[in-house]
Amino acid sequence: MKFNLRFSSESSEDSLKDKILSVLDRFGIEYEIEWTLNAIPFITKQTFFKDVVMKSIDSIMGYEPEINNGGGTSDGRWVAPMGTEVIELGPINETIHQINEKVNINYGINN
Repeated sequence: MKFNLRFSSESSEDSLKDKILSVLDRFGIEYEIEWTLNAIPFITKQTFFKDVVMKSIDSIMGYEPEINNGGGTSDGRWVAPMGTEVIELGPINETIHQINEKVNINYGINN
């Protein structure tokens, strides 16, 4: 079996391993596991850059953007451990990561 766990900063690599192993052991399942951790969840606690970006968008576009953590895996996971504030601004999931990826330049205008 091969699986991928995406987890929040409320869990840790060790807490998830412990939970998985305890379930396997409880049911007497024989197993061999090869663990690979490719990202650690993060929370950006600083807000200076976020505030600047939100005010700029409001000033230019006339509306305040939505703060939404509902996306997928973030490349910010490589930068956040350095203590840097991370903010991602980009297209909605409708057209990202596809052939002919595009952004509607009129999105938000008069919405």
